Amino acid sequence: MRVSTRILAGYSALLTLMVFGIGYELVVLNRVLAINERLSDVNYAGLEVTQLGEYLRFVDEFTEKYLVASEEYEAQLDDARRTFEETVASMAAVVRSEGERRALGQLQTTWLEFQVAFREARASRPPGGYRFLPARIQDLLRRMEETQIELVTDAVRDAFLADVALAEAGLEQHQLIVKIGRRHLE
Repeated sequence: MRVSTRILAGYSALLTLMVFGIGYELVVLNRVLAINERLSDVNYAGLEVTQLGEYLRFVDEFTEKYLVASEEYEAQLDDARRTFEETVASMAAVVRSEGERRALGQLQTTWLEFQVAFREARASRPPGGYRFLPARIQDLLRRMEETQIELVTDAVRDAFLADVALAEAGLEQHQLIVKIGRRHLE
């Protein structure tokens, strides 16, 4: 084989390797970009879950004020309930992990139970209001506040950590390919 043919074959092999390396880097980079996009959704869900607990406390406060104290709190209660529902719906649109969906689904189920219990309590509200918030409503609110919001928070955090680990693994792969490529070029 002539020298010029060997040189041409070597350059062809090197060029093929470089094209493969660049293609692989693009695949890894696209994967990292997709993960970063997911991380922004998870960050948004994390912010929403923080607000969710606050909105649920407003629902709790105005439910008690409405059922125990006075019907004049109905508008504030309706606003708090609507805000809570909108926040849950917006979270449902961005969560992606099975754990997040399951935890949010449990919260939504309990919320529906609360809605039914609230309608029943409202329909049977004695003149002047209840002396105490009905036990069923108290139980459902506490379950959502003390358990289910925490489960949603934990699921969002776990999804975030899993995505961070995926992003780190992708970056490590990318760095390894770059190092190998540099060694072959030197």
